[in-house]
Amino acid sequence: MAQQRKQIAEINPKQIFENDIGEIEEEAAGRIPLRSVSQVGDHPHGNRESTISIESNGSSGSKDDSQSQQLHASTCDPIVPNVTLKLSKTQIDETNEKKRQTNRSNYLINLLPLGSEAEVIEKRPKISCPTESTTTQRLVVRLLKLNLDPFFEPIFASAALYDINEKKKLSENFYFDLNSEDLLSLVRGHLGLEEEASKCRQAMFSVTDIRPGLFLVFKLEKILQSCDIGEAIEPYLKEEKNKEKLYQNAKEYCSRLGGYRMPFGWAALDLNAVLLNAANLSIFDIGDSNHRIDEELESIGGGSLYHETESIISADRISTMTSETLQHTASSATITSQILDTPSKKRSFFTSSATLSQQQQQAAAAASVAAESIQQRISKIESLQPLLVNVNSFYKQDPDRLTDDELIKTLTEAKKSNSSKLGRLKAIPIELKLELSLMKLDEIPAKLSTELIPMQPFIREISDPLTKDILPFAKAKDFTVNTFYRNLLYIHPKHVNFSGRPGNARNICIRMQLMDSNSKPLKVIFGKSSTSNFSDKSYSSVLYHNKSPQFGDETKLQLPVDLNDEHHILFTFMHISCKPGKQQPSESLETPIGYTWHPLYRNGQLQTGEFALPISLEPLPSSICYLSPFVNVPSIKWLDSHKPLFQVSITAVSTIHPQDEFLANFFTTFQALKSDSKKPNQPIPTESRMIDVVKGVIKAPPQPLANFLYAILDRILTLIGCQPFTPALTQACFETLCHLVKVCTMLLDFNSVDCCGRSQILTTYLTYYKITTSDCLKVGQEFISDTRKTPTAPLAGFEEYVASPRNSARDSVDLINVIKNYERKTSNKLLASVEETQIDGDRKCQN
Repeated sequence: MAQQRKQIAEINPKQIFENDIGEIEEEAAGRIPLRSVSQVGDHPHGNRESTISIESNGSSGSKDDSQSQQLHASTCDPIVPNVTLKLSKTQIDETNEKKRQTNRSNYLINLLPLGSEAEVIEKRPKISCPTESTTTQRLVVRLLKLNLDPFFEPIFASAALYDINEKKKLSENFYFDLNSEDLLSLVRGHLGLEEEASKCRQAMFSVTDIRPGLFLVFKLEKILQSCDIGEAIEPYLKEEKNKEKLYQNAKEYCSRLGGYRMPFGWAALDLNAVLLNAANLSIFDIGDSNHRIDEELESIGGGSLYHETESIISADRISTMTSETLQHTASSATITSQILDTPSKKRSFFTSSATLSQQQQQAAAAASVAAESIQQRISKIESLQPLLVNVNSFYKQDPDRLTDDELIKTLTEAKKSNSSKLGRLKAIPIELKLELSLMKLDEIPAKLSTELIPMQPFIREISDPLTKDILPFAKAKDFTVNTFYRNLLYIHPKHVNFSGRPGNARNICIRMQLMDSNSKPLKVIFGKSSTSNFSDKSYSSVLYHNKSPQFGDETKLQLPVDLNDEHHILFTFMHISCKPGKQQPSESLETPIGYTWHPLYRNGQLQTGEFALPISLEPLPSSICYLSPFVNVPSIKWLDSHKPLFQVSITAVSTIHPQDEFLANFFTTFQALKSDSKKPNQPIPTESRMIDVVKGVIKAPPQPLANFLYAILDRILTLIGCQPFTPALTQACFETLCHLVKVCTMLLDFNSVDCCGRSQILTTYLTYYKITTSDCLKVGQEFISDTRKTPTAPLAGFEEYVASPRNSARDSVDLINVIKNYERKTSNKLLASVEETQIDGDRKCQN
C-alpha cells in the first residue's frame, strides 16, 4: 500500500495553493505588487494566470509617468462570457459540477495518511441469537456396565454434580439403571409402562470450568426388603455365595415390595483430578513410559481392595477411581494401578498423579508451582480425548447421612488427608464402568432437554444413544436473561419424626402428589429409570425400622401453566409392611400414619424455600388447600400438638414465576390492568399502588432482576406507551427504566459492553424482541373522573379515550417533558438539544 501511494504521488502534478505564493521570497524580495489581473476562461492546464505589472524602486519623480505607461501597455482582460445572462440555479449547479470534475484526481483520498481503524470505523459486535443455554461445553457421561458379584437383584442408580467449595448441589439427578431384562422382569409389574426416555444411559452436564472440589456423585438403591442396609450388603461381602438361593429370595420380596426402594451405597468421583491427571499424562509420551509406570506400581506392592477405607474419594487417589483401567479410547495406552498396603504409601503415590519418571515429576512440580491460569486449564481439558473410567470405591450408605448437606460434609472430610472419620465407612465390591468426554453441544446428535423434549437439531442414527440434558441449578451470580419457557419444581424431603406417634410407624415412606382444586392428583411428576415419563405420585426411599428417618430423594415436577391458589402439594406418610402377615397375608402394604400439605401459590407468588410442616393424624378435608398448615385448625388432630416435625426443601426453576416479592407484585398488579385478564371482576389497582410497584422493581435482587429483565421492560414500555393514569405514572416508569439501563450497563453486563458502552443485554433485546405492544390496558376510575369531570364506571368512556387523537399514540411533547423532568431531578440539567418541540407532522428544534 505504501509503494502504491508513492507511485500515485509521482504521477500527479504538484498543486500550488495561494498560501504557497506568499512564501516565495525570491519573487517578493524588494518588489511591490501594483496590480493583479485574473483571466477567467478555459485553460488547458487548469492553472490560474495573471498579468502583474511591477516597478523597480527607482526615482520618485518619474513614478507617475512610468505607471501611466505601464497601464496603457497592459493587456486587456478577456471578456467573461455569459456574465449578464440570467441562468437558473439548476444550470449554474450543473456547470459548477462539470468544472469540478475537470482534471480532478481520483486518488486524493489515497494520498491522505492512514488513520487508526478504531477511530474512523465503529464496529458493533455481532449479536448472537438468544439460546436456552449460554454454556456450549458439556460433560458427557456414558454409563457402560455395573458389575456386582453376585448380581441377583435389580439395582437402580442416580448421578449428580456437587461442589464442596460452594457447599451445594449443582445439578438435578440423572436416574439410570444397568440391569438386565431378566432382573427388570422381577419388578416389571411395579414399574409400569417403560418409555424410551427412561432407558437413557447417557447424560450431559453443563460445566463452565472443571475446578477443584467438583464431584460427580453416584447413589445406588435397591428394592426394599425386611432388613437394614448393613444386612442388605452382606451377600456381596461373603466369600461363600449361594446365588440360586439369593435369587429366589430376591424374587420373593421384589414381587411384593417392587414399588419401594431403600438406600444401598454411594461413590464420588473427583472430576478435577481425573480429567487434569489424564490431560497431564497426554502431554508426555505415554506409549514409551508404559512399562516404567507398570514396573513402579508393582514395586510398591498390592493389597486387598475391601479392607482399605482410607481411599474414599477418587479425587486424590487415582486407584480408587481406576483400580483396573484408565484408558484413552483414542490411543492404545493403558495405565494400570493397584491398591497399596498402607495409607501413607497411597498418599505418597497419588500426589504424583501417575508415578512417572523422576524428570517428568520434576517438570510437573515446576508446572504446578507456576500456577496455571484457569484458561490454560480449560484449554488443556478441552483437548482431552474420551476416557474410560472404572469406579470401584462404593461405600455403604449411612442411614444418618442421607441428606445433601451430610453428603457434602463427608466429601469435605474425605479431602482431608488425616481425617479420622473415614475408617467407619464400609466398602462394597461394586464396579461401575463409564466413559467421560467433553463435547460441544452441537456435536451431540440425539439429545433430550430436561423436560424430555427433543433439542434441535435432533439427528439420530441407529447407533446413536439418547442423551439427556441434566439441568444445572442456578449459581449465586448467574445474570442470564430468561429467553425460553421452563417451569419446574423440585421437592427434597429431609427429615420426619414419628417417634411421638403411638402404634406401628417404623418403615416410613412419603408419597408426594400435586393436587388441583378438586383434590385430584396431576400427572406432572417425572419418572425415574425404566418406567413411564410422567406419573401422578412419587415415593421416597424407606429406612427399615426407623421412626425418625432422613431422606435423600429428589422429586421433579412440571408445574401447570394455569397455577392458582388451589394447587397444593400433598404429603402422605405411610408405614410399609415389609413382612407378610401370618393371619392376613393379603393385607395392604401401605398404612397411612400422617398427612400434611403445602400451598404452592399464594398472592401471585410461588411458595418455595425451606419449610418445617406440622403433621395431621387424620385425613385432610378437601378445602384445606386454602389454608396454611401453620394455622392450628381445631377440627384437625395434630401430631405432638401441631409441632413442625417434617422438614422439606422446595425449589423452583421457572422462567414464569419470579421468586421475588417485588417482581411478583409488579407482574400481578400489571396483569390486573390488562383488559383481557382472566379475572374480569378483579379490581383495577389505584395509581398510587401502580407507582409503588413500579418503583419497587429496582429493589429486587440483581439475579431475579436480570432473569426477568425482558419481561419487565415489556411492561414498563407498555405503561409508557398506553397511559392508564396521570403522567405521574409515566414519570415513575421512565425513572425505573433509566435505573434498569444503568444496572444492565454498569453492573450486570459490565464485561460485555461495546466501545460506546452499550450493553449487550439491551442490544439483544432491541434486536430480537419487539419493543411495541398491542396490550390494551384498563384506565383507572380516578383518572377517568379527572378527565371527564363526571362520576362514571371504571371502564365507562374508555373506548372514546383510547380512540381520541391525542391518546392513539403518546404525544411526543409529553415524553420529552418526562425526559426533561428526569434530567432536572437527577442532574439539574435540561436537555440542551431540545428547547421547544412542536409536533405537526414535522419536528422543529430551536437552537
